[in-house]
Amino acid sequence: MRRIAWSVCVLLAACVAQPTREDYAQEQIPASAPAPLDLDANLARLSEWFAGEWDNHEQVIQEQESGVSPGARHERVHALFLPVAVPAIGGSVFFARQTLDDDPARVFRLRLYRFAVDRAADAIRLDQYSFVDEARWRDAHRDPSELQALTTAELRYAPDCAVYFRFEAASAEFVGSTREHACKVASARRGAVIVEDRIRLGADTLAILSRAHDETGRLVYGNADSVPHLQRRVRWFRGFLAINRVGPGARPEDRDFRTWNGIVLHSEGRRQPIEWEDGRRSGWSVQLARLSVRGDSVLALNLLDDATGRTLAYAWAAPESSRIGLNLRWFQADFSQVADAGRFEPAVPR
Repeated sequence: MRRIAWSVCVLLAACVAQPTREDYAQEQIPASAPAPLDLDANLARLSEWFAGEWDNHEQVIQEQESGVSPGARHERVHALFLPVAVPAIGGSVFFARQTLDDDPARVFRLRLYRFAVDRAADAIRLDQYSFVDEARWRDAHRDPSELQALTTAELRYAPDCAVYFRFEAASAEFVGSTREHACKVASARRGAVIVEDRIRLGADTLAILSRAHDETGRLVYGNADSVPHLQRRVRWFRGFLAINRVGPGARPEDRDFRTWNGIVLHSEGRRQPIEWEDGRRSGWSVQLARLSVRGDSVLALNLLDDATGRTLAYAWAAPESSRIGLNLRWFQADFSQVADAGRFEPAVPR
């Protein structure tokens, strides 16, 4: 893709062509397909690709702008899959924490996932464990060493709900699913509920379709059109911003700036409200987001109006860029990707 020069579009958010579902789909095609490997090597590859944080921010924006009915739209899901050591179950284990709307307080799923070679099935098997006491472990990613003390008595295991993965060389993806009608969960309201998970994992893309039906075939949860959550791997950035207290009407002689260092954003729509020193909201927010615009993928740094949600100004860079900035004189910002590929949210300097 041609590189896109940085540009600024002030008070003209409508000049951006809205991304389409087709734009997103085109991005899933890999440039080159990795060679097939044996099961042990594929376990290592799958574990490497799976580790990180994921978000479907662009899918949510596309569905809003393209007129998808509210009932058919996907929730915004942010997923954390952190490699951890849990001797009680062994294997390649991940602490899985999924939240809604990129809000750390809105945890809706907490699991341990264990990947293992299953030679009888000629596949990589994903075993799912839930916590008996979820409240105790919901923030275990902050000190994962605590998970080493877990016992099997503190976990629930549903062997029939395993997901079986095989590597698909043509698409350069791992394709996994539960066995048909195997995963049944008791429900006080609906009796037995049949859960179906279908997952496609690429090097930087993750598609998850999780649905459940009751025994009459009625949909309990999940997308009725079988459209998965389309997530992308998050890249973390750290930077600074400076904002003139006068606001957009500031003159060159107005030099009273509020400067904020160490702001952490991610590439899939993380939004940070801008506050004054006393904690009051300024009325603006800054956001990083990877988007599809007129068939091209861009990394956008946006200045947002909190009252209207409107984009007041933005800068574009190529999607793989490791640095992006914006200078409106009264508002200035500069962000760089954190070291070591930035797969997990870095600690904020104190």
